[in-house]
Amino acid sequence: MAAVPTILRRTTASRPTTLPWADSLAAIGPGAVPALIEGLDDPRDGPRWTAAAALGKIGPEANAAVPRLSRMTTSAQTADRVVAAAALWRIARDRGVLPVLISSIGRAEARDRGERYAALDALGEIGPAATEAVPALIHQLSLVSETHAYQVVRVLAQIGPDAATAVEPLERISAHSSDGSLRLAAAEALWRITRGEEGVDALIKELQGDPRDTRRTTALATLSQFGPEAAPAVPAIVELLRSDPSTLGASAAVLRRIGPPADSALPVLIEFFKDDDLINKDEVAAAIRAIDPEAARGLGIR
Repeated sequence: MAAVPTILRRTTASRPTTLPWADSLAAIGPGAVPALIEGLDDPRDGPRWTAAAALGKIGPEANAAVPRLSRMTTSAQTADRVVAAAALWRIARDRGVLPVLISSIGRAEARDRGERYAALDALGEIGPAATEAVPALIHQLSLVSETHAYQVVRVLAQIGPDAATAVEPLERISAHSSDGSLRLAAAEALWRITRGEEGVDALIKELQGDPRDTRRTTALATLSQFGPEAAPAVPAIVELLRSDPSTLGASAAVLRRIGPPADSALPVLIEFFKDDDLINKDEVAAAIRAIDPEAARGLGIR
């Protein structure tokens, strides 16, 4: 595989979060594994990290790289340890990499943020199996700025119900953060962790916010992921439709996903559907059909 060393030589990556050639190398397949293992010994950071990332993307068929990647997790360089740990998880589902990643998420100095973000990305990918990281993630929420807390919140959401001890700080963020994007992320995390109304309630507050705030549309998009469990939001969505018809497309998508429990929204949806000038007629029709098929047939919706 002569192409592998050539591609690695072209790699100029300076951050472990941005390794654009890794996908191309992984696409070569298992035949690239021997050359990529050799690339782990490259003295330059970019080629070495790219080789590790490509091996991880190849997955279990790169099993021959496990011994060398395991040694790389003991490197004196944080970025080496993080990219090797992420690759080992993808290849072998080795939970032994968690301490390596957890020890790297507290590196908030400007020069260390690449390693920190790469470690958080890896923990998010590991998801529910990364429960061991929850205490450290919660600790990070009390230390970092709101800008940097966003990714920590996203990881807690990906861990899900096993991150239950994070509910209290997430509730504080969703209620009091001045960063709207962070509030939305915290609301989604609450729902993914509790599968209860906490996250829905936080998103309802966003719907009732400033009409000029585009995050209302983002809140609707988040609610649409919840399906019937977003039913408590129906009254707020109806109110939003009456006050701001420009949200009709996004609102109809949420109501369609909720289905029959959104029956209290039928009158306003039917009102919109009967408007001959309506642009979003297909979306509204789909929502009516999902909520009440019989009412849809009565309106000629098939």
